[in-house]
Amino acid sequence: MLSSAALLVTAGVLNFGQRLRHETPPWDGVRWTDTKQGIIAETVEPNSSGARAQILPGDHLIGISADNRKYDEVGSAREVQMYLDQAHVNGDIHYLIERPSYPADSRLYYADLDHLDATHKWTPLVVYINLIGLVFLFVGFFVLFKQGGRAPFALHFASVCLVGYVLCFYTEVGTYRDLDLAIAILKNAALIVFPPLFLHFCLLYPVRQQVFERKRWRAALLYLPALLLLALESFIFLRSVLTPLVPQMRNVPNVSDVFVGLFYRLSLFHFVVGLIASVSFLIKPGCKPGTLWCGNN
Repeated sequence: MLSSAALLVTAGVLNFGQRLRHETPPWDGVRWTDTKQGIIAETVEPNSSGARAQILPGDHLIGISADNRKYDEVGSAREVQMYLDQAHVNGDIHYLIERPSYPADSRLYYADLDHLDATHKWTPLVVYINLIGLVFLFVGFFVLFKQGGRAPFALHFASVCLVGYVLCFYTEVGTYRDLDLAIAILKNAALIVFPPLFLHFCLLYPVRQQVFERKRWRAALLYLPALLLLALESFIFLRSVLTPLVPQMRNVPNVSDVFVGLFYRLSLFHFVVGLIASVSFLIKPGCKPGTLWCGNN
């Protein structure tokens, strides 16, 4: 337990240092989304380079150029970031845009984005969530060292706090290479593992120890959806690492952006359902409002 905590805390410190010194990737201020109609601007942040170039939600991205001469056709929203990385922060880039709301003869126009912004690194929301992660970590260590590893449920509670720390404190820079890729994978894994771990704790502590006393296999069922989601995450993000170990994976087609989006939605749905179930077991029927864990009368 302590060795795992030390590794995760070390990774968190390295991630924090990377965020302090690393320039975040360039950003046009537009959230591009893949649809059946093509790549569409879902949202445009005010005062961003995209907003200054008069890009509006609903615009279709047709092509991108670095020199405003040769425009490359863009196949997916994920490819936009590659062009932005080449332009760098404060650089220039040019889009060929189609605006469906305009007449057919004037739908196409060129959007010149100058002085590209950087992805926000320290927003108030990010700082607040990071502080919650530190609270998780300190509370977990306090309970573990105060109660000791042999105290009932101390290790389980400390595990919940450690996973909560990873979920809230880890923040990827946006390069998704080396350490940043590991941070993104661990953060998403924490999102998957936290609900069943917390639900299991709520079912056990302090007066419901009998839930899994006779049939311990029931506890494994709580973690089954999380294990399936973790397997999907490994397939999506670690395929290049797993393929040499499992040659049969070479015959499996590449995952699409739609599949990755579905995976993220399933992970979020699993997280929300797990938390709702946990709260429902924390608040026992018949207790006075605001009373948690009331025993049998």
